[in-house]
Amino acid sequence: MKSIVLCSLTIFLLLLIMKNQVNCGKILVVALAPLYSHQLPLRTLAQILANRGHEVVLVSALTAKNSSLINYREIDFSVAYEIREMKEVSELYSNYATLTKYEVVKYVSYLGTILTNYFYTHPEIKKIYTSGSKEKFDLVIVEGVINCAAFAIAHMLNVPFIGLISMDLHMYHNYLLGAPVLPSHISNWELSDYVDTDMSFWKRLQAYVVASLAVFQWYNYETGEQEKYIRNLIGNDLPPLYDIAKNMSLLLVNHNPLFGDARPLPPNVIQFNSFHIAENLPPLPTELDEFFGNASNGFIYMSLGDTMKSSIVLSKVVKEIYNAFSRLPYKVLWKYDADDIPKGNGNILISKWTPQESVLAHPNIKLFIYQGGMQSTEEAIYYGVPTIGVPIMFEQIYRIRKLVSLGVCKMVDISKINEEMFYEAVLDVINNKSYKEKMTELSRLVKDVPYDSKENVVWWVEYVMRHKGAQHLRFSGADDPWYQRYDMDIIVFLSIALFIVTTISVIAFVQITRWLYKHLLLSLCAPKCFPLLQGKNKIM
Repeated sequence: MKSIVLCSLTIFLLLLIMKNQVNCGKILVVALAPLYSHQLPLRTLAQILANRGHEVVLVSALTAKNSSLINYREIDFSVAYEIREMKEVSELYSNYATLTKYEVVKYVSYLGTILTNYFYTHPEIKKIYTSGSKEKFDLVIVEGVINCAAFAIAHMLNVPFIGLISMDLHMYHNYLLGAPVLPSHISNWELSDYVDTDMSFWKRLQAYVVASLAVFQWYNYETGEQEKYIRNLIGNDLPPLYDIAKNMSLLLVNHNPLFGDARPLPPNVIQFNSFHIAENLPPLPTELDEFFGNASNGFIYMSLGDTMKSSIVLSKVVKEIYNAFSRLPYKVLWKYDADDIPKGNGNILISKWTPQESVLAHPNIKLFIYQGGMQSTEEAIYYGVPTIGVPIMFEQIYRIRKLVSLGVCKMVDISKINEEMFYEAVLDVINNKSYKEKMTELSRLVKDVPYDSKENVVWWVEYVMRHKGAQHLRFSGADDPWYQRYDMDIIVFLSIALFIVTTISVIAFVQITRWLYKHLLLSLCAPKCFPLLQGKNKIM
């Protein structure tokens, strides 16, 4: 009997192993941007896929970490952080507030070009895509924010690819996938300075022009300068970059309409959120645990993220913020990267690194002051912590404005911060219970979903591998020229036709009116108006 049970168990295990061998594949995950918030979703996804049995190779700008997974390895691309410190690139961050939309695109494109060069000339990457390589992949997952050049590796490996972005869709993503660009709608975060809920014709015209120029600039860069550059780098045997990009199987987008704005999307755009939220939080360091434990009135946490150094952003107002914090009856944990803040104030703890999720999950926290980054927003909402938003760049101001409209956040203009204003803003959010109540309700809404976000994303990734792509989900309108997508040629034709018909009708009306006046009206009025003339005619 035991031998039968053992035999059955062995057969079951063999079948299970065979099943995993059939379903599991080899996946290349590419995360190039030297920004922690951009790296985090891709790293999380890579590790989840590895845990499910897939063989995963992660190209990461973060320092490669040891992993106990035997089917998971990382290629160190930390050179990206050195690129970020280059003068031409660092100017983008230090002078962002003064840059125009076009200068931002220029700087980001410049960064993308340098990253592309380092990516395709990296020794470990060249081993993957060079002809004769023994490494075979089933899928490529690439960060899709900076440019399309990294997508080309999927074509070189002859496998389908999935794009992933750690924020809401850009205008060029909409254009790329055939979705409406919507320049005058509030969901277009890139035009947050131009759009509103009730816009005049001239405001909409301005937004339309800015959006059109921005999309054209991106398209011109990808199909011109960037394409020429990538061909010189890896050879001419490559389709147009734009064609490669628009044929992606899926685009995974880190966005939730609850703290953004809903918009129409094509079927191959899959939204996810709170992807990186840890199931088991790491314990707090002893120093922080004691600091929070002694916070009888609660504590405040301030962090402006990792994209820009707080010491640069707050250089002109750091003393104002410090003085405001010093007056508060609360403990303050301040993530700050420099040593120019006075030491010795008992209620303020300065730290260059914090386990943010564990901090936000602490029951004594009263307020989170942050810059409006996507991952930080997800964490604040998930743990129900009211916020003060100090937006700095990119989509942060759009996101903070949305949270303000939901009643869970108060926005502070970094260029106008002073001690008294900052002090009053902190007390307002903490003392006004509605901020906490509305944030708690928003947290419940975010968690009330029909499926786990991680499981949903993984299902779609495996779906693409099972079917060797998902071209049937593409919107065919992405292949049409811009004027056909919105029937602009028909609108122009009808407008011209209407103008011609209207012009002909007006001319005909004028001519008929003149003829009637000349021949009909005068003949009717002549006997009454000119009796003497008629008499003379009779005598004669």
